[in-house]
Amino acid sequence: GTWNVGALIGYNEGGTITNSHYDIDTVLVNDEHMVSLGGIYGDQYADWFGNGKSLDNSDYFGNDGTHYLINDLAGLKNFLGFSDSAESFKLTSSIDLVGLPRFYIPYLSVTEFDGNNYMISNLSLDLAATSFVGFFGSVLGSAVKDIGVTGTVAGSSNVGGLVGYGQSYSLSNAYFSGEVSGNDMVG
Repeated sequence: GTWNVGALIGYNEGGTITNSHYDIDTVLVNDEHMVSLGGIYGDQYADWFGNGKSLDNSDYFGNDGTHYLINDLAGLKNFLGFSDSAESFKLTSSIDLVGLPRFYIPYLSVTEFDGNNYMISNLSLDLAATSFVGFFGSVLGSAVKDIGVTGTVAGSSNVGGLVGYGQSYSLSNAYFSGEVSGNDMVG
């Protein structure tokens, strides 16, 4: 397809998506492996599917008592499986996405995502036919704070460097530096 294409869902407006995933490493979207709504990477997908379609935060993240801790790129990739949980997450270091183009968090609906004053660098999203594009594609009901993101973002509509689309969320002490382009509702 050429517009709002995804492996699990192409476009969602108002629907609730829970505990539904596809394997980014094996599923092709327009002849390539790509992150879209519901995508998780192979090892985590095998864990989810093999465990009765459930994942346990403690298998992937340390915990400081209030937040699950994202330490590195592997942790950020694993976060895809929990980006719709009622938990809080915190970065413990800056993360460079230089070797992972087109990686983003399509959907964020956690209690809190605390960047802990760290940075996500070299975000590279060339998704000109996709809507709801940014480091966080859609943010629904989450608090996002203390984070910086640098890179380039291209999408169709609802495109932002940090957040493509947000509803009932809070954003504080956050910034994006780089280039953003799109056709409609671009920030």
